[in-house]
Amino acid sequence: MDRYEQSLYIAEALKVILDNSPESIVLISPEHKVLAFNKVIKKVLQIYLNKEIVVGHDYRDYVLDAHKDLYLTNFEKASKGGKVVIQNETKSALGSIWVEFTMNPTYNAEGVFLGVTLMAKNIDEQKRMELELENMVETFQAIIENNTESILLLSVDYKILQFNKPAKERIFTNTNKELKIGADFREFIYQEQSETFFTSFANAIKGNNYEIEVMMVDGNNEKYWFQSRMFPVYKRNGELLGISLFALNITDKKKAEISLKESESKFRSIVEAAPTSMLIVDEKMNIVLSNPEAESVFGYTFEELKDKNIKMLIPDRYHDNHVHYQKNYLNNPVPYKMGANRFTPAIRKDGTEIIVEVSLNSFELGDKRHVLTIIQDVTQRVKHEKQILDQLNRLKAIAWQQSHGVRKPVANILGICHLLKTDAEISSEEKDYYIDLLFQATEELDEVIRNIVNYANEH
Repeated sequence: MDRYEQSLYIAEALKVILDNSPESIVLISPEHKVLAFNKVIKKVLQIYLNKEIVVGHDYRDYVLDAHKDLYLTNFEKASKGGKVVIQNETKSALGSIWVEFTMNPTYNAEGVFLGVTLMAKNIDEQKRMELELENMVETFQAIIENNTESILLLSVDYKILQFNKPAKERIFTNTNKELKIGADFREFIYQEQSETFFTSFANAIKGNNYEIEVMMVDGNNEKYWFQSRMFPVYKRNGELLGISLFALNITDKKKAEISLKESESKFRSIVEAAPTSMLIVDEKMNIVLSNPEAESVFGYTFEELKDKNIKMLIPDRYHDNHVHYQKNYLNNPVPYKMGANRFTPAIRKDGTEIIVEVSLNSFELGDKRHVLTIIQDVTQRVKHEKQILDQLNRLKAIAWQQSHGVRKPVANILGICHLLKTDAEISSEEKDYYIDLLFQATEELDEVIRNIVNYANEH
């Protein structure tokens, strides 16, 4: 029996097993002749190419012209002993599907090379989920790029890992230097702020968050301010990835605050014209001034708010906490953003609860201390962020099921196939037993796939 006849004999012995595999499988000789195939690939070729696969025919006749070079290149790699796995979009008159092709060299019991086993499986659903995830990542990146804050991610040795467009533009405007991935960020630090930066960076590496408002002078001797936030960023396994640096130009806000201190009349006109919700309270936290935006957010007129304690805008269950925060702030009246890493609940006149971010700034007016309260309704933003987070969690759940649930039955199938292929002394009773095991593993894999599809459809 020559090598070709021996190959045909072995292929026939495995055909029953191969026919029960959910994947398309074909054994191809070194000369590209079809040695064996299962029912799945026969059906696939009939549907998509309208061709009948036959033992002894040249398999290249069943390969689309657009894919022949890819087939020949990877066939040669597998023939030399390497395993090849590729994912490719296959197009035909019936449409397009994503298929994963695996090529493995195949040997007989004596170690003689018989040919290449080609296995193909439909991964269209998997690719669809991957593309959806890529779209989510692109959307997230777009959100970062369109953020008004300058955002940078630095490694622990000050190397630039990532940055957004506002950061690039701000650094170039102020230093005439261009940010680049991998560059040392210390080259871009303002000299007068270097000590503050290094202290904050060291604290962030230790796990601490840092926020500060910085005043600078540009080349035209004009003052400008920005709010700088620095905090550690961790990988999913808890390992420190780097330090994130956020910087927001708050020059307009600071100039508004300074102008408010110059005179009460000018102060009132600015507050009332501001597009952001503002309240002015005295040392007892009684409201002395509100602007139309604040009145719109909370549903009260100024007459209804005037001389009332600001706790009327806070749900009853938080009153005790509010008194505590109020006392601490008045004892140390520095610019304070209450929304840092958390949101503050508030209540409208009609009883509706909303979520707000609140900034506090203390100032003296007529020898009396007052507090400027800048309020931003972030109820919808929080809702949208939760929706995005829920979508990401659903995608993670699907990905986990796919990577863990599918692996076990596939490993069982491959293990049994390998045993049947390599054990020449196996009895017919043992073959039947292993075939039953293949059926069980196949049904288990089918159940896992159905569960993944059902989960995706339900969510």
